[in-house]
Formats: sequence, C-alpha cells, structure tokens
Amino acid sequence: MCLRSCLGRYRPKHDLTHAYAYFEIVELLAEAERFADALAWAERGLAVFPDGTDSRLVDVAARELIRADRDGEAMSILWRRLEESPTESSYELLKLHASSSGCWGEWRDRALGHLRVVERAARERRQSAGARLSTPRFAPRFLDPRPESSEIVSILLGEDDADGAWEQAQLGGCSPTLWMQLAGIREAEHPEDAVPIYEREAERSIETKNSRGYEEGVELMAKLRDLLVRTSGGEALSSYADEVRRRHKPKRNLMKLLDQKGW
Repeated sequence: MCLRSCLGRYRPKHDLTHAYAYFEIVELLAEAERFADALAWAERGLAVFPDGTDSRLVDVAARELIRADRDGEAMSILWRRLEESPTESSYELLKLHASSSGCWGEWRDRALGHLRVVERAARERRQSAGARLSTPRFAPRFLDPRPESSEIVSILLGEDDADGAWEQAQLGGCSPTLWMQLAGIREAEHPEDAVPIYEREAERSIETKNSRGYEEGVELMAKLRDLLVRTSGGEALSSYADEVRRRHKPKRNLMKLLDQKGW
C-alpha cells in the first residue's frame, strides 16, 4: 500500500494539532508494512509534541525505533517519558520495550530508583510545608493514607514483590485500596499487620454514616473477628467490639446491624 493510500485512510476530520493524530498515522503505516515511513511520522510527531506527549505516540515511536535497530534512542524517549510522568504506566511502557530489547535487567533498578527519588521528594515537601492531612481516629500512624508511594507499591505488587511493597507502603504511605490489597496478602502469615488496616477501613466506612457504609464496615469487622482472636485472643475481640459500640452509639442503624451480626 502506498503512502498516499495510507494517509487517505486517515480521517480528514482529525488534523495534526494533536499527538494522537500522529499515532494513528504511524499505526496505519505500520499496518501497511511501511515501517520507514511509520518511523518518520513517529519522529515527526515527537518533534512537534516534545513535552508531555501522548503515551501512545511514545509507545509506537519506541516500537519503530527498536524495529530499526535504534534501541538506544528508543530507551531515551521512554526514559524521558518516565521522568516527565513518574507513574506506573510509564514504568510499564519502559518495561515492555526494554524487555523486547533484552535489556530490562539494566533498566529496572534505575527506573525504581528514580520513582523512589520522586516519592521521597514529595514526602519531604509535605513535611517541610508542615502539611497535616487528616487520618481516621482509630488508625495506627504507620498506616499513612497519603498516596506518595502508591505508584511504587502498585508496581512491586504487580511484580509479586509483596514484601517490598509492604516496606514501601510503611515508608511512604499508599492509597486505601492498596492498603487493603496488602492486608489481604499479609493476613495469612502476618495477621498482626492486617488487623490495623481492616480496623481503619471499617472505621472509614462507618464514618460515611449511610446504610451501605455501615454494611461495608461490619463486613470488614467480620474479617477482624478471626484475626483478632489469632493475634490477641478473645479479650481483644471483646474490647474492639465495645470500643466500636461506644464511639458509634448514636448510629441506631449501625447498632441494629451489629446486633444482627452478633457483635
């Protein structure tokens, strides 16, 4: 298929004022096996949109550079993407193409190191500014709900490094969703780690002060029942139940639900 035909298939309502337009052209040319032209258009797109460009354009540009045996240039644009956007998606994009080039081993530590530098800088900025974000009352301090480490924690979990993810979460905090994922992993062999996470999330759900939140909170309390007995015995379970009832006594619908569930 000729270049004119490829570009003829490009929808005219889309102009070249968006990086995504170049991505579409590159894909059409690659589909037609016009790889040299695909690379030329990818490079043209990156030249027009050098900063914060569409990740899909970066993706196909790296692919075409590697196809042309220009692996070093591919890694350079992928690394720049990670520096501009230090996220899990940028890390995965680098991993994808570095793996296809057989050089992921030498890039992984560098990429994680960069993300940790970014995380540490964000944490230090927060501390120097004296920021104090609210934390649910019934929550140990180490369960930091702030998201500075979320990207790294998610990456490490995706790579089955649960211990590394746990250490990073304790160091820099992560999102509630990731804390819950970590709790599910650790409850079998480290129930004492899961207990405060479930306690905090139960409290957070109850504090929504609606029926759904109450139901979610009591479901989490059910997870705690066995864990508290395993880690601290029946007295700890009774103490926890009494504390929840004491703090939330005015919430009549919650009290009814607790009665129904045997709390």
